[in-house]
Amino acid sequence: RKLAQASAYLRGYAHCTDTERANGGDVSLMLINLSNNTRFPVELAGLRLDGVREDYVMSSESLASDKVALNGAFLISQPDGTLPAMKPKFTAPASTPIMLEPHSYSFHVIRGSGASACSMVFTTGTV
Repeated sequence: RKLAQASAYLRGYAHCTDTERANGGDVSLMLINLSNNTRFPVELAGLRLDGVREDYVMSSESLASDKVALNGAFLISQPDGTLPAMKPKFTAPASTPIMLEPHSYSFHVIRGSGASACSMVFTTGTV
């Protein structure tokens, strides 16, 4: 469903994925659920969605919690303070709806989406 029609508690932001880590045309999406008790299904449209989607869903038991989970597994720092690897959950096809739980946020990388604005090559210099 379109974010504009969803709720005042749901936020969504999209941008082109860093081309050093992606192919041209890949899109990254950030979703934030500010609701206390509502789950939001989010369906993607307007892109090529037959490829793989990388999901990074951050959640906790409450807003006051000092523990954060990535894709359902709590992140625990190493004794030296370093964080564990941030590994995505792979979802195929990318068109699979995203279910955003209350008080959570997520990042999604849509591979092979073919977004024309993200396929352009920009260079710096004098025009």
